[in-house]
Amino acid sequence: MRRSGAGRLEVRVDAPLVTTSQEARAAAQNILSRAFREREKVRLRLGPGFMGLRPGDHFAWQGVQWAAIDVETERGVVIVIGSRAGFPSNVDTLPSDAGRIAPNPDIVLAPTQVALFEIPDLGDGSGSTHVVAAATESPGWKPVPLSLDLDGSTTVLSSAATQSVSGVALGALEDSGQFCVIDRQSSVEVQLIDPRHWLQSATESDLLGGANIALLGSELIQFAQALPQGEGRFVLKGLIRGYRGTDWAMASHSIGEPFAMVEPGRVVTLALPIERVGSTMTLRPEGLADEDAIPVEMIFAGERWKPPRPANLEASWKADGSLAVNWTPRSRQGWAWIDGLDAGIGESSWSYEVIISSEAGVATVSTFEASVVIDPALLPPTSASNSTVSVCFVGEQGRSHLTSILIPQE
Repeated sequence: MRRSGAGRLEVRVDAPLVTTSQEARAAAQNILSRAFREREKVRLRLGPGFMGLRPGDHFAWQGVQWAAIDVETERGVVIVIGSRAGFPSNVDTLPSDAGRIAPNPDIVLAPTQVALFEIPDLGDGSGSTHVVAAATESPGWKPVPLSLDLDGSTTVLSSAATQSVSGVALGALEDSGQFCVIDRQSSVEVQLIDPRHWLQSATESDLLGGANIALLGSELIQFAQALPQGEGRFVLKGLIRGYRGTDWAMASHSIGEPFAMVEPGRVVTLALPIERVGSTMTLRPEGLADEDAIPVEMIFAGERWKPPRPANLEASWKADGSLAVNWTPRSRQGWAWIDGLDAGIGESSWSYEVIISSEAGVATVSTFEASVVIDPALLPPTSASNSTVSVCFVGEQGRSHLTSILIPQE
């Protein structure tokens, strides 16, 4: 019950009654009428005939019934503070409505689907090594506890406050061989877990500013176009592949691999120390509908500390039977390339390992330069068509992924 006006007052009166809506409204009107009448007060100085008046007693004055609130006696004069007494026992019955129940929808919770990704150094100074994405088909997202087991040591953490925009790949993205440039030929279709989520397209300038960064399996990508197909399905085109040195994963895609947008507030990041490299990680959701959830497992590879793998690998035979191998080194610094100058290696010490593999054996050569000529005496027989040469960049904290090509026939 509310009374409007200055000094607004709200009063709740509980009564164990079963009434119609009209009776309930009439009772409320009576209570309000009484409250308004009791707001009218007087202060009277009465004669000795009112000496017996006590607080709560009713008395008549000028033809009106009053109820004594406070009574004092001073030099034979009775000072009374009173309020209007009596109120209408009934009011006109007014149209009313008992109201309707506004029930919450009865929704069956869907299981939480989680994805665990290992990420390279993103250059944001956070020290993050992993990204955790969690989402569900059910509306009304609430964060769920996540159980993370690291070589038998269990930690409970919480999912992001806002649901991740994540899903799975409906096709296997092919290796285009192009990275750090816009690939206008390749595309991949993804299915979002929550069909109410939406993917936005972006301009090329937006991509340069860091828009639409997503994880697809082990590769970081960006996309310029998100073409809706209905029911949470999108075809992604205009891709920038191998973002932040993840080009090594371009050939590892498969149907059903996890997809997630890398957006602050929608994913949880983990920062594990380098001493944990090689540990087995197991992530499991612990929500209300997650009794049968399948844990996600991963071996911590330490991608954050691995330098980018060499690029533009070439091999050619020389007239004396030696093999000339050269490549372009890459740095973990200067990804934005604002000044247009070559970036430093980003390591205090480094070397390269060149590995020649054939059916007859394996030979390894180390060098500090971005090229090497391998003496024929060090080479295993490489007449087979599947002989390869691989180069690994060895930094101060880790080894890059291999860059490999087939050795041309002599």
